[in-house]
Amino acid sequence: MKILFVLADFRFPPREGMQVQTLNLFNYLASRGHTCRVLAFFRDGESIDLNGLQEAMPGVEVVGLFPRRYNYAVQTAFALMRKRFCAFRFSPKQRTEDYFCRSLSEVLRETDVDLVHLEGIAMAPYLELVDARPSVLSSIDASSLRQRRLAAESTNIRERLYRLALSHASSLLERSALPRATKVHVVSPVDSQYLRESVPGIDVEDIGIAVPDDLLEYVPKKDLNEMDKSHRLLFSGDLRVGYINRGLAWFLSCVYPEVQRMYPDTRLTILGRGSPSSEVAGLLAMTPSAEVLSWVEDYYAEILKSQVVVLPDPTGTGLKNRTLQAMALGRPVVGTPSIFEGIPMINGVHGFSSATADGFAQAIVDLLGSQDMRQKIGCNARSFVLEWYTVESVGRQWLNLYSRAMTKFATRNRHDSDVVLQAGEGPIT
Repeated sequence: MKILFVLADFRFPPREGMQVQTLNLFNYLASRGHTCRVLAFFRDGESIDLNGLQEAMPGVEVVGLFPRRYNYAVQTAFALMRKRFCAFRFSPKQRTEDYFCRSLSEVLRETDVDLVHLEGIAMAPYLELVDARPSVLSSIDASSLRQRRLAAESTNIRERLYRLALSHASSLLERSALPRATKVHVVSPVDSQYLRESVPGIDVEDIGIAVPDDLLEYVPKKDLNEMDKSHRLLFSGDLRVGYINRGLAWFLSCVYPEVQRMYPDTRLTILGRGSPSSEVAGLLAMTPSAEVLSWVEDYYAEILKSQVVVLPDPTGTGLKNRTLQAMALGRPVVGTPSIFEGIPMINGVHGFSSATADGFAQAIVDLLGSQDMRQKIGCNARSFVLEWYTVESVGRQWLNLYSRAMTKFATRNRHDSDVVLQAGEGPIT
């Protein structure tokens, strides 16, 4: 199979979770003899190691890269404008948008392509250029649902209005563009159900994210559990994101004090890019047992140093990489319901989910107090990930999705041809 990937955000080596997912898929497809070509936007100012990509994945060919100046939310808004007002361009001076469209058309005209995989809701307007090929648009999650939830959770009126505007814009884009795709993909059944109800005529399926093989095969250099006998919790998340800061602030003010009351030697490690919000910084100043690490040499080892991973996100959509990574390493996770949304886990068997501070704290206290419980939940969590979220399992689902898209496209074309022939029959007057 020859697949053209059209990506909204590409980088190698990857930095974001979905960039890792894309490369996992490339590796899986290339290792099974499929051809992957890449036409993508990348963040202006970032470098891409094309030689490293070629060495790591010789079956992947990059046919075009285009810098983008805007963050993903703004790029999505511009995509909507382009959809509704064809004359609008991303960058009037350099006309990056025109060059990208021209390159996409040339690749489709000059290259043998069986299917086009577009990744990111900002790529939806380009479906108009790929009508002659089967297409899969991977919107990752339902963008309008995500923005709506972020608006509902935010306590800042400006942010709330901004999120509501983005939700409305995303909804317009979803309804106008997504039905053009042969298939639409999201990572969570919650998002797929939402899109089925909100976008008439859509053909959407959900495939989860894959945990990298190197994580499943990871072996620490030494017995990390013997390094420190104190009770350790770990939080991870991007501290540049507002709702993640709000979840951490809730944990520090409403949950962590109760845990420390029961186990005064408890320590909290916070792994997060960027700087915490002023609210979180103030709480940390009063919490000497918590430390913030913006970078670590071995992320997996840091997870294994903890006894419990805590993920108190108040909202979100899709699946959370952080959740599956901790589960794959055999660490029990205590999280809010949004952390486990879309993951068919059983509460109390594969981890603990609680929306209340009391329930959250009690789950942590119970786990810290019982090594047997920690081992049992951690073992169950790892087995669960091995069953549902390996690269092999997820890769097979993608190949099946591509096959269904190609079959649907061929069937629809045959039907359209039959209709044209039937309409042309009869006497000429």
